[in-house]
Amino acid sequence: MAGLWGLPTVSTPTNGVNARQSAFSPKLSGAQGGVTYQGQNGDAVRTRQFNYMAQTGLELTFKRYGDSTVSGGDGFAQQTQPNATLTASPTSQSQVPVPPVNWNLFLDYTSGAVGTTAIPQCTEAQFKTSGWYAPVWFLVRSNASYGGVVDTPPATTILLRLIPDSYMDGLWIAARAGATVYVRLDAVGNPVDNAYTLNGSASYTSGSFTLTYKGAVTSAIAFNALGSAIQTALNALPTIGTGGTTVSPSGTAFNTANTFTVTFNGALANDPSPLTAQFGSLVGGSPVLTSIVVTNNLRIDAACKVVPQEYNDDNGAWLQNVLLEVVADVNWTEAGAGGTALYAQLINNIVSPGV
Repeated sequence: MAGLWGLPTVSTPTNGVNARQSAFSPKLSGAQGGVTYQGQNGDAVRTRQFNYMAQTGLELTFKRYGDSTVSGGDGFAQQTQPNATLTASPTSQSQVPVPPVNWNLFLDYTSGAVGTTAIPQCTEAQFKTSGWYAPVWFLVRSNASYGGVVDTPPATTILLRLIPDSYMDGLWIAARAGATVYVRLDAVGNPVDNAYTLNGSASYTSGSFTLTYKGAVTSAIAFNALGSAIQTALNALPTIGTGGTTVSPSGTAFNTANTFTVTFNGALANDPSPLTAQFGSLVGGSPVLTSIVVTNNLRIDAACKVVPQEYNDDNGAWLQNVLLEVVADVNWTEAGAGGTALYAQLINNIVSPGV
C-alpha cells in the first residue's frame, strides 16, 4: 500500500502499546508519491541490485474457505545491475506472523453510515487496483533504464459474489439510479496487544473470584488479593505457564479503587483465545473483566458505482456477481478535506511501514 499511495499517517490505536495504525488516503488529484524500493540479492560469488522499483497495482481476494490471497502486485524496476555492494546489516521489520483472516463486508447508501450494514450472504470479495504509475523512457543511451516515473489514471474495482436476496434487489435499484454506495472490507486477525482490565473496588468485602483461559480455571482469588497474587494464579495455569501474564499494579490490593491490567506475554501475546472471569462468590461492587485487546486489522473503505454482472453457479449456490467501480465523492471527507474515493487502514506492529 505504501508503494502505491505513499507513506501512511501512523498513530497508536486506542489501547495500543505495540500496535500501530497506518492510514492510507490516495489523493484525488496530483502526484501520489508512492514509496519506491531498492532490491539486492546475492552471495559471495555474485551480487545484483536494482536501484529503483515502483509498484503499480495490488489485488486482494477474500474468502472464508480456501485461501485469501495477495496477488497482482504489479510494478517495474530499473535494469538489474551486477556486482553490487550488499548492505552489510539490513534492518529487519518485525511483523505480526498471521495476517487478518476473519472477514466482514459492509455496504451502505450514505458515506456517514459506512461500515454499518453487514452483507450476510457474500461468498467472496476481490479488491483490485492497477495503473498507478508508468515509466518514462528518454532517448539517452547512457541511461541504463527508464529515466523517470509519472502518475497515470488508476482503475480500482471491488467484485462481490452474492447470493441473491432482498439486499441484492436494493443494489439493482442503486445501479439503475446511478447512485453511489459505500463499501467496507474489514478483517481482523490475531492480537497485536493482548490485554484485559479488572476493576478493583473498595466495595468488595468478602468472597473470591476465578479466571479461565483455554478451559483451565485458576484457584480461588481472594477479594483482597494483591495484583501479584492474581498474576501468580494465572501463571500457575497449564495453559499459560511461568511469565505468561503480567498483572499491574502488582503491589495493590484488589479491594481498592484501582484498575488492574492483565497483559499476555511471549507466545500468548498474539493468541486470540479469550480470558473470562467468574465473580459469583465476590461480595460487593460490580466486578467487570474488560477486553482491551488490539487485533491485527485490515480495513478498506470505498465509494463505488454498482455494475451488476452475470449470475453463475458455484458448487450449487446460485450467485450474482456485482462489480463496484471506485469513484470519488467530493462530499465524503473521511480521508481529507478534498473528498474521498478510497481509504485504507492497517493495524499491526510495524512502526514505520514502507521505510
